[in-house]
Amino acid sequence: MPITLNANWVLTLSFLLGLTVDVFSNTQGMNALACTLLAISRRGILHLYFPREDEISNPEPSVRSLGLFVYVRYLLTLTLLYCLLIFAIESCSFFMPVLLVLRVVCSTLLSFLLLLGLDILISQYD
Repeated sequence: MPITLNANWVLTLSFLLGLTVDVFSNTQGMNALACTLLAISRRGILHLYFPREDEISNPEPSVRSLGLFVYVRYLLTLTLLYCLLIFAIESCSFFMPVLLVLRVVCSTLLSFLLLLGLDILISQYD
C-alpha cells in the first residue's frame, strides 16, 4: 500500500484483507487482528529506517523506491512482526517457547524470501 495512503484506509484495508484470509482458512479472526496490528505499526517501522517520507520518489515501498538495504530491513521487520503476532495469537500461551521461536524464525525467513523475490520480479518489469 502506498505510504501516503490515509491511516484510516490502511487500517480498514488491512482488517478486510485479514478477515478475507480468516474466512477462507477458518481461523476465527487471527489474521484480521495480526494484519490490523501490523497496519498500526507500519508507518512507525518505516520511520525507523527512512526518516523522511518526502525524499521517497515512489510512494509505494519497494526495492526501487527505498533502495535494497532499507527495503530489506523494512520488509524483514514487518514479516517478523506478522509471524510473531500470528503464532503468538495462535498458541495463546508460551508453553513451548523453543518451538514457538523456531516456527516464527522459519516462517519469517520463508515469507521474507518469497516477498523479496516477488518484489524484485515485479520491479524489473515496471
